[in-house]
Amino acid sequence: MKFLTIALLALASCAGEPQVATAVAPQSQDTAETITVTLSPSEKAAIKAEQEFIDEMASEGIYPETIPTQITVKYHKSGLTIGLYNESYISQTDYYQQERSSAIYKIIPDMKMGALLKALTNGNFFEDATDGIKRYTGASVSIVIRHGSKSYSLAWGPSVNKALHKVTNASADSIRVIYDTTDSMQVIGNASGGDFFQEESDRINRENALQRTRPRQ
Repeated sequence: MKFLTIALLALASCAGEPQVATAVAPQSQDTAETITVTLSPSEKAAIKAEQEFIDEMASEGIYPETIPTQITVKYHKSGLTIGLYNESYISQTDYYQQERSSAIYKIIPDMKMGALLKALTNGNFFEDATDGIKRYTGASVSIVIRHGSKSYSLAWGPSVNKALHKVTNASADSIRVIYDTTDSMQVIGNASGGDFFQEESDRINRENALQRTRPRQ
């Protein structure tokens, strides 16, 4: 978990910098004009840092996850659901510009998804998960990952999969770290005309009160 957090903070610090651009614009069949963009020292340093970071991640076995991936975590007692898509699944622009009733899902870069899947693999998620999408009656926490054409389910509860308590909670915590540190620009529909921010505040207060009164497992 510590390495994952450090890696993602490093990624955030060097992501989104401008790239080198060299274009060849043909004017006719016989001539072509080459246009070279001159980068400032800070831009060159940012590109160098980004490449060094990518190389460092590769040395740790972390690569951008280009397979479309969806991750969903459900906390059954509180009713809270959170989820992540990588940008190979859907771009931030395409997802966030659509009005939705909630902001359950967030979009993360492919590199972040690669780091998260690496952490989940190291934490034995895929070793203990069941192939396919499965619903567990009596579960406290459940996780579903759709990875390309494959899917995996993992859950635990007082009366179901008790031996998977530790791996399920640790996996959910890893996912929650990425979710909580990722900004969302989701447009929320409010057809009822109510005070959305007050409603959200009330919902969060109810969840916090439930967490305080719930006995530790």
